[in-house]
Amino acid sequence: GKLRSKANLPNFKFNMTENNYEIVDLFISCEGLINLDLLTVTDALVEVYQSTTSRTNPWKLLGRTECIDNDLNPKFATSFPLEYQLDQNMKLMFKVYNMNDNNLTIRLADFIGDITMSIHEIAGAAGQSLKRPISLPKNRSKSRGVLNATIEARARSNEWLKMRFTGEDLEDVTPCFLCSLNPFFALSRVMENGVLQRVHTSNVLKGRNPAWPAFWISRTKLCNNDPQRPLVLEVFHYNTNGNHIRLGEYGFTITDITEHGLKHFSIVDSMKTKKDSSYTNSGVLNL
Repeated sequence: GKLRSKANLPNFKFNMTENNYEIVDLFISCEGLINLDLLTVTDALVEVYQSTTSRTNPWKLLGRTECIDNDLNPKFATSFPLEYQLDQNMKLMFKVYNMNDNNLTIRLADFIGDITMSIHEIAGAAGQSLKRPISLPKNRSKSRGVLNATIEARARSNEWLKMRFTGEDLEDVTPCFLCSLNPFFALSRVMENGVLQRVHTSNVLKGRNPAWPAFWISRTKLCNNDPQRPLVLEVFHYNTNGNHIRLGEYGFTITDITEHGLKHFSIVDSMKTKKDSSYTNSGVLNL
């Protein structure tokens, strides 16, 4: 696999339209969320609101992220397109919940907290990425976790890709003899600030030779319409306590697939490579 690199990434810049706005994508992740579950770990979901000029309804719901089960440090793949205008300092409010039912009903969820920031604050932060503590409105001094908001100018594309992965002889990293490997994979792109941004997370399967269902993903979301944009495929063993075990990763680009015929991803744990000279990989994912 290839190492993560920023060498081919352009400097961040806004390309304003004639109407003086740019479409940007908003990405969200959280760190160190408070655990509100008794037997497992917080199942996090974030609602995103945009400020309006209405006095009666000052906030408009933009949408929700997916719900990530049993994870106090969720990296959401859902992104939100926004109109970034230099002359309008749009405010964003993020409400974080611990979901308690399969239908993701907000009224049945535990409210973790919220945080408000402006799009200008995010755009002006280092790497266009801003971290703020999450708290309850009645107790702003006590943090209940951290929310990270990142924006990146969108390169438009109407193309979509259909991808399907299967695993082959994945390493059994389970802690006991009778335990079953519960693998899932995460597909991420390297942002312009060099940070990995998750764009797709698979469901969890069982066994060392999983066959995940096919999924569609837009070229804009996957690589921001840049075929040379570094991508990273990571494979994990799922634990209900949120401490997922990472088997390894493989770095590639869309060009590797479309022009060079890349179909097999050798999943490698760099730490094991340094410690064990006989180690080769932790299994293969086939595209």
